[in-house]
Amino acid sequence: MRKADASYFPSEVEAEIVRKEDPTINVKGITAYVYDESAVLDEDYANKQGLLFVGGFGHPPNKDGLLWFANEILPKIRARIPD
Repeated sequence: MRKADASYFPSEVEAEIVRKEDPTINVKGITAYVYDESAVLDEDYANKQGLLFVGGFGHPPNKDGLLWFANEILPKIRARIPD
C-alpha cells in the first residue's frame, strides 16, 4: 500500500484502521451502494429459500470455509430440509 497511489476499502472504518497503522498511506473508504430510500425488509423467513455466498475464491480462507460448509454443514441442512 505504501507504493500505491491510493488504496480503497469498502468502508471508512477499515480505512481508518490502516491510517492508524501508518498515516502516510493514502487510503480511502468508499461506499459500495447508495440508495435514495431505505430497503424494505421482507421478514417472512419461514418462506425464504436458497443460500448466497459473498466472497472471492482468491482469498484462501474463503475457499476453505466454503468447502467446509459444502462438505460438513450443507449435507446436514439437506437432510433436514430436502427442498
